[in-house]
Amino acid sequence: MSRLTLLYPLTILIVVSFYVAPIAQIFSQSNSKKIALGKKLFNSDNLSCNACHSIDGQRFVGASMKGLYGSIIPLTDGSNVKADIEFIKESILEPSKKIRAEYPPVMPIYYKNKISPQELEAIVQYIISLK
Repeated sequence: MSRLTLLYPLTILIVVSFYVAPIAQIFSQSNSKKIALGKKLFNSDNLSCNACHSIDGQRFVGASMKGLYGSIIPLTDGSNVKADIEFIKESILEPSKKIRAEYPPVMPIYYKNKISPQELEAIVQYIISLK
């Protein structure tokens, strides 16, 4: 086996890492911006999510957002659902579709017409960040 054969994989690795690291950094920065926007929207007077939902585990009228993502949620119909991205989006846009067993069904239904898809994504990313 020649030295060139041994160096070829190393060369590819160096070239790939040269391009991948900046792309990962850009993605991380854009996700940080989404989370910051989501936090701003969550606490805004326009949406007032924080009026009913805490971010620190305290129980308010609505469920806390802390640790929500990935958790198993009991519903009023007796079933359980995993709080994935689709469930969180659906809960914001169509809150009466799947009702949490331990909370009253009082979430406003007007968010579908109040927020853009980009704002919804930002709010979801913020909720995911609340571990």
